[in-house]
Amino acid sequence: MERNGIVMRAMKMLHDLDRLLDASLDGFFKKPFHLEQQSAWIGHVPFLQWLLSSISPKVFVELGTHTGVSYFAACERIIEENMACKCFAIDTWEGDAHLGRYGEAAYETVSAINAEKFAAFSYLLRMTFDAALSKFDSGSIDLLHIDGTHTYEAVRHDFETWLPKLSPSAVVLFHDIHAQLPGFGVHQLWAELKTQYRTFEFEHCYGLGVLLIGNEIPAGLDPLFCSGEARHRTIAERFAFLGERWRHEVKRTAEREHLEGKIEKLNAEALSQKAEISDLKQKLKKEISDLQKKLKKQEAQAADKLELQAKTQNRKIAVLRQGYNRRREFLDLLFRQMGNGVREANPESQLPNMILPLWILGNADEFDIDWYEQNYPETSSRHPIVHYFEEGAKKLYNPSQRFNTKYYVETYREVGQLGMNPLVHFILFGRQRGFSPVPKVPNAPEAAPVPIS
Repeated sequence: MERNGIVMRAMKMLHDLDRLLDASLDGFFKKPFHLEQQSAWIGHVPFLQWLLSSISPKVFVELGTHTGVSYFAACERIIEENMACKCFAIDTWEGDAHLGRYGEAAYETVSAINAEKFAAFSYLLRMTFDAALSKFDSGSIDLLHIDGTHTYEAVRHDFETWLPKLSPSAVVLFHDIHAQLPGFGVHQLWAELKTQYRTFEFEHCYGLGVLLIGNEIPAGLDPLFCSGEARHRTIAERFAFLGERWRHEVKRTAEREHLEGKIEKLNAEALSQKAEISDLKQKLKKEISDLQKKLKKQEAQAADKLELQAKTQNRKIAVLRQGYNRRREFLDLLFRQMGNGVREANPESQLPNMILPLWILGNADEFDIDWYEQNYPETSSRHPIVHYFEEGAKKLYNPSQRFNTKYYVETYREVGQLGMNPLVHFILFGRQRGFSPVPKVPNAPEAAPVPIS
């Protein structure tokens, strides 16, 4: 007895699995291809596909298609069921007061999908709903989906103007019957229509209303309209559950695409930053190389400059040493002359009177022996200091570049009056009194020479 119970339960489970694998349920579990777009209609796609399979319409019209989520779900089901049905999507694809304005890309996307997959039986009518009325015969439409402008006046107008075009057994779908949003009036019209027609409604995804035009219920729709309230609630909940799956799928897809986009952006930024870092490294490497070259060049220039300065200083030192030696030689000669008693040997010699001035000239920084010899070659027969003292000063020769004889005697006339050698006068008196050894103003006009007695 117990064994028979186990067998019976196993057979029941197998029967339940067989029911789950029934081909008629494939539409509930197959993912529609056009779920990429975010749309509140996604949650109603399973019911729409079941509805199409149940009533097999000859003509399906959708008023307000936008991105085509509901429309292409219907077209896909029609192909799968091999239905002899013509489909018409009517929309201006320009937007409205609720959706706002959208660009040409929306229509181009829908048009491309339609041309690729459904061109054999699907037609896009880009016009207003009223303009499209003339293209349909009265009583020709079996399934009408109204999803245009959602104001009460607009949706009522759409229903009333298209009502004559519906067949006696037609089904009308109203989306957003539970959308309590500013400017939305579908819920108001739906409340009125429920008192006049047979209806079924879903509350999820802003609500979907199913309305029968005729008094007779199509055979395929018995489960919706011939069951009790509890069964109605179960049907609505299970379709909501099926639709929720696709809604979450779209949400996950959107989140994944968003994350992938962020990752791609971060990767691009990382690559860009890596490239920037590489460029900065190259620039820094080049700057370091240039600075090293510049530093090496500056070091070489500094070394050359120091070497040149050293050579110049050495030459100056050599010149000073040579001048010092020549002064020393002259002073030694002068002292030897004094020691030898020049006056006793030659009573007419003026050397004793010359010793002090010559000694002063021999120690003067303003007398450059080499420079004097180079500029006045005729002095070679005498020592430059002696020549300047005896003759050169009278000829207004300069003892060096640091003393201008002509300027000095012409500027300070007492030199001529005293009969003193100009440089001796400067050393003994002029320097202390602030006399200038050279002209203070360049290119000053020359004064007439003053004879030195």
